[in-house]
Amino acid sequence: MVERFYFDLVSGETVILDNRGIEAASLEMAVAAAEEALHELRDTGEVGDFDGAWTLLIRDTCGTLIRRIEIMAYLAASYLGGICAGWLLLLGDI
Repeated sequence: MVERFYFDLVSGETVILDNRGIEAASLEMAVAAAEEALHELRDTGEVGDFDGAWTLLIRDTCGTLIRRIEIMAYLAASYLGGICAGWLLLLGDI
């Protein structure tokens, strides 16, 4: 069953509400879409606009908070995870 998920950006008193949302078959697919968007922001350099205090909130159609992602912490962890995975691949070739 397809559900609609909304992605709000929050930093202190600043809230950017997502009034459109996206449709996804599951929470996992919605989270994957959010993670892809965060990676695109990092890759295009737009992530510099996030000063470390920004949080991505994922909510359902009832407004219930489903997932909270601290943006800079997530990107740092995924970046370091990619570096570690790359090193493991290189070491595996030795």
